[in-house]
Amino acid sequence: MKFSVIFYALVLFGLLSTNAYAYLDPGTGSILFQGLVAALATGLATARFWWHRFTGVFSSRDHSESDELTAEKDNSE
Repeated sequence: MKFSVIFYALVLFGLLSTNAYAYLDPGTGSILFQGLVAALATGLATARFWWHRFTGVFSSRDHSESDELTAEKDNSE
């Protein structure tokens, strides 16, 4: 019951709307372009981070050698 009342109210408001006659200045396009570039840069950085983590799982390097060096360094201090 409550859903139908809300639905009908939204439809009524949609049908009774008028034109806004809004003005979009030239800076609006610049802001949209900046947001697009930022989203692209963030996506690429995130993809690079996860790609290195994913490929690190399948890496053929032997990590035991670096672990031994780290343990020796900690013991010497």
